[in-house]
Amino acid sequence: MYFKSTFSIVFAVGVFIVSPVYAETDAQLLTKGQWHDPATGLVWMRCSVGQKWTGKACTGEPTKFTWQKALDVVAALSWSGGLAGRTDWRVPAIEELSTLRKCSKGWRRETEDDKTTVEGQVATEGNIATEELPNGQSVPSSCAEGSSSPTLNTATFPNTKSVGYWTSTPDATLRSYAKVVLFSSGTVGSGDKSYDGYVRLVRTGQ
Repeated sequence: MYFKSTFSIVFAVGVFIVSPVYAETDAQLLTKGQWHDPATGLVWMRCSVGQKWTGKACTGEPTKFTWQKALDVVAALSWSGGLAGRTDWRVPAIEELSTLRKCSKGWRRETEDDKTTVEGQVATEGNIATEELPNGQSVPSSCAEGSSSPTLNTATFPNTKSVGYWTSTPDATLRSYAKVVLFSSGTVGSGDKSYDGYVRLVRTGQ
């Protein structure tokens, strides 16, 4: 359980009582279509934008957006009252969305420019192949070949499309591109901002 650091104050006959206002438990969030990641502290919508949470699953087809449209829709959502009682939902940054990946075969490993061994087999050992991010960080570039798709926890995020999900992070070198996560292979890459992609919302867990 985690809680807000805000307090409610009740005044009565010159005496005040201060009591903490607790946030919902992780179990309560799950039943309301949200998931608190204990590793990052972030809270995620279990459904993609456009889907409906039934209490147990995500139904319907998620909505596709161009990159700018995705940012505009989420901003408008906050202005119109928010979602699930919160107005701080946003399109995740690349370093945030990349944390949702789960690889059944582990991360892809470096193979010295993917050269093969004498036997003709690609090496399976070595350093994890990484992708440099615009903010100077780096993350694993993709899941190892043969990993189950979609490459995330489908019990937590049911009915997730095995395609590209937008992040709020522009590409550092190509102005018309922004960073995406492909949940078909767990790949971190870039997509043309004019293309259609899906969106999963996130907020700070407090």
